[in-house]
Amino acid sequence: MRRFPKARPHPVLSPVVARAPGRVNLIGEHTDYNEGFVLPIAIDRGTEVSAWPSEDDAVLLESVAYGETARFRVDDDPATLQPPWARYVAGVLSRLRRNGLPAVGFRAKIDTDLPLGGGLSSSAALTCASALAAVEVARLGGAAIPPWLEEPGRLAAICRDAERVALGVRCGIMDPYTALHARSGQALLLDCRDLSVRFVPLPADRVSVVVADSGVRHSLAAGGYNERRGECEEALARLNGPGARLRSLRDLDASALAAEGKRLPPTLLRRARHVVTENARTQEAADSLARDDLARFGRLMVESHESLRKDYEVSCPELDALVEIALRARGVFGSRMTGGGFGGSTVSLVEPGSAKRLVETLATEYERRTGRKAEVRVVRPSGAGGVRRDPAAQG
Repeated sequence: MRRFPKARPHPVLSPVVARAPGRVNLIGEHTDYNEGFVLPIAIDRGTEVSAWPSEDDAVLLESVAYGETARFRVDDDPATLQPPWARYVAGVLSRLRRNGLPAVGFRAKIDTDLPLGGGLSSSAALTCASALAAVEVARLGGAAIPPWLEEPGRLAAICRDAERVALGVRCGIMDPYTALHARSGQALLLDCRDLSVRFVPLPADRVSVVVADSGVRHSLAAGGYNERRGECEEALARLNGPGARLRSLRDLDASALAAEGKRLPPTLLRRARHVVTENARTQEAADSLARDDLARFGRLMVESHESLRKDYEVSCPELDALVEIALRARGVFGSRMTGGGFGGSTVSLVEPGSAKRLVETLATEYERRTGRKAEVRVVRPSGAGGVRRDPAAQG
């Protein structure tokens, strides 16, 4: 690993340590950018950014996961930076400046225990942790923090926009909102149109959450994510004929789609059908979880995976294999792919007493079927990211 370049230290020596969790979406996939409903949890894995203020506008970064360093100025174009992971941080700083935060230089060490590209929102964990660190470093330097940065959803939107600017991924609000607003032991039903939230308990004595990383890595910018979003926009435009006033596919229900779907070519009809049915499934799933109907919740997860596989076409053989293995195991309520797709992870809900056996079964059977190794573990629904000071650490 290259030595981390030195910077002029700030008199404040103890670092700001900002942490943001990854997330697992229980149900509600590819609905957030269609202003629909999602039901994620934050998990007990995440990304930490330990930042030391400096007296100039240089940003010096060290990534433990990549074994790389990056150096840039706060005014540099995020989209041109190397290595690519530095663009996430630069994008955050750029968007924060557009929202009134003064230029802030710092040096930081970035560490994570999230699988990179594993469908658990490692990118949003990085942008959110970077945003929290930058705001706190600016505060320590005496900067006035714009009050709107404290509004619910504003910082999440900044982090979403940073990923769009820096990487070209037209992502939705779910991942950063979850990282910044989740509650321990609960799932959050998020309305991605108005950002209203309903928290639903996920009782540890009734259900465990098992995540299986397929080892298949996706590149959302190049792997079809933007294409799917474009298809949804085209479907909406075709449906918005004379007299129609649809703001997004979220405004359709099954009966309206059945009546108007003839306007769409087969591929766009399948994309729209997934969004419409997934929004309905997600709301019903939240109600099922609230009344402790885990069997119904599990069936909705399976329906979701089938829709993602057939109508939205974002699954892959490895994800399908993990879901099939889980659904044959004892004590499993349901299983589905989670995240943007084209690789990444699956999520399964299982009786707590069967969770350990499911972890072992998924790892063994998946390798036997595919020749690949899956990282499988139980995750806990965790709280939102935050900031602490670490006087014991040295700059």
